[in-house]
Amino acid sequence: MTTPKRYEGGRIKGGCSLHDTEKPELCQKHLHRCPEPRTVDCCGVVDEHDIVECHRCGRQWTVPCHFDEDYS
Repeated sequence: MTTPKRYEGGRIKGGCSLHDTEKPELCQKHLHRCPEPRTVDCCGVVDEHDIVECHRCGRQWTVPCHFDEDYS
């Protein structure tokens, strides 16, 4: 059972494979930057921006949405 995806406190919560918490020590202490992030939301919860998440530490940040470029 998954909870609905929502934007709360600057983070996406819910959904099927999202981190509830950020664990920066998994990446930031050991790596200069997070490994390849995955998109956790496209233009839905935050207008005109994708939200990406690091699969290791759970850090999330927004990037400009590129939906139109991908699907044009």
